[in-house]
Amino acid sequence: MKTKQALKYQLHLTMKSLAIFFFFYTLAMVAVVILVTIFGGEGAEQEQIISSGDGAAIFFMLVMGIVAYRETLRFMIQHGVSRKETMLASVTNSAICAATISIANVLLNMLFSAIQGDMIFRNVSELIYAYSAEVVTLQIVYGMLFTFLAGMMFYFIGVFITLGYYHLGRRGKYIVSIGVPMIVIVVLPALNRFVLNGAIANVFIKWAHWVVLAPINLVITYIVIAAAALVFAVMLNRRINVSGGSTK
Repeated sequence: MKTKQALKYQLHLTMKSLAIFFFFYTLAMVAVVILVTIFGGEGAEQEQIISSGDGAAIFFMLVMGIVAYRETLRFMIQHGVSRKETMLASVTNSAICAATISIANVLLNMLFSAIQGDMIFRNVSELIYAYSAEVVTLQIVYGMLFTFLAGMMFYFIGVFITLGYYHLGRRGKYIVSIGVPMIVIVVLPALNRFVLNGAIANVFIKWAHWVVLAPINLVITYIVIAAAALVFAVMLNRRINVSGGSTK
């Protein structure tokens, strides 16, 4: 019963956020159609356009996971809802939100493809695996499935990030805030180029080639990363102090 209350509270926050996101995204799509109609001419005839809707919506799931969970946990604990029940509600909430963005994105793509007949809007995954799904309906199913899985994965990563960050003390937060961007932007590229002779880039390229080979490879990637992020988030959730820092 308390899990249901926690889910209802989280859905109220996240669905409102998603509604605002898709409102502005729809306006952006309208602007794209108008600009292409005015300036595209015949050059855009039957051209497949990669919709940025799935990528933007997936990134928004990451933001929601980072921003929403800790404050939700604080509120739920104050009202007698346990950490476990709050996490269960969050997992369910992530699935509902991921399903929402996958369906909404496909519907928007279909709508604007019909309005602007010279363009066909597609998710990135639909184009990547077009060779294995010659039927348009199957391509759409791929798009919905991959957007759903990616949305859940990034939401769990967001929850893990926010719990891990607040698990640290003040000094640890400073180190992570400065150190992680430096490692990603400076240290890893330098190691890859000057020390490891491109080994990091080669691993990424091989993984990308493996993912493109078959749709199931991307599904496996999403599920493994989502499961790992969720496991670590659950572990941190047991010890996080909602007033800041880890429990003693």
